[in-house]
Amino acid sequence: MTTVYHGPRRRGRPPRTTSSRVAATALRLFRERGFEATTADEIAVACGISRSTFFRYFGSKAEILWHCHAEQVAALEQRLRSAPAAADPFAVVANAVVDATRNVGAEEAAAARDHQALVRARPDLDPIGRPWSARRIDAIREYVAAQLRLEPFAMPAVAFAYAVDAAVRAAGVRFAHSEGEELHELVAATVAPIHAGFAASHLPVVD
Repeated sequence: MTTVYHGPRRRGRPPRTTSSRVAATALRLFRERGFEATTADEIAVACGISRSTFFRYFGSKAEILWHCHAEQVAALEQRLRSAPAAADPFAVVANAVVDATRNVGAEEAAAARDHQALVRARPDLDPIGRPWSARRIDAIREYVAAQLRLEPFAMPAVAFAYAVDAAVRAAGVRFAHSEGEELHELVAATVAPIHAGFAASHLPVVD
């Protein structure tokens, strides 16, 4: 779920080059040539950057596959750490997962399709991304449990965290096959009923 790039080729880093742009170019090359057949040098050339610049962005080709996921989880963790105490922690989480995906524009759906097609074709690559899902689940579970003063693995916190993670991943699948839809809007639509259900069932009643 990253972007596609263009622009003039020249030595060094083009002004608009970012890690997301490098990742999207790499995903396109992986789809066209195959993951194993695509080298870091070829990705660097396609992006108009040097090999050393490529390795400042990514330590390996495998890191590229989960770049967008890593950015979103890091953004979610930061938002939850800085969130004030709230009467409805489920709402805080719902808003945070939406905010964490706002920088993924509709034009990035093509890169998302490339990513999903590659992982389907190479199931051995899928486990590399599982830690990011686990980190998202843990961040949500810990936040909700702390805010509701529950045990760290209390069922409301655990169930909500897994449900939200599944909703975000489902929104990503839809996004990859959409035309003109924004990822954060899809995330909001999938997370909203989960938030409403948990808030109605698990928030303490205040007299």
